[in-house]
Amino acid sequence: FEIATGETMGAVAFMVPIYALTMDAGPIPDVPFSAYWVIGALLSFSALEVWLYFSLLRKGGPVFVSQTGYVSVTSGVIWGAILFGEPLSPWLLASVAIMITALVLVAPGRSQTEPA
Repeated sequence: FEIATGETMGAVAFMVPIYALTMDAGPIPDVPFSAYWVIGALLSFSALEVWLYFSLLRKGGPVFVSQTGYVSVTSGVIWGAILFGEPLSPWLLASVAIMITALVLVAPGRSQTEPA
């Protein structure tokens, strides 16, 4: 929990000066209160994601955690098709198939000397 908190606070410390230098010095726009709930939810989910990442790293190890990149890219493609109606081209489907094949090939539990 401490590492996840430290990483999140480090990101905040890095982004606040950049935001302060690039924002306009105009009046704050009149935003509905519900928008603040969305921002709060986004911050909460981002902090939860960092905490879950470090929990997975502690329990599963770095090899297991490195495989989550494939899962997140594949789920991003699927959510893009579902939510935004993006077309699934043959190239996109082939790349997802290659990523799934890579996951199968590096699955934990198989030793390097064991025949396939």
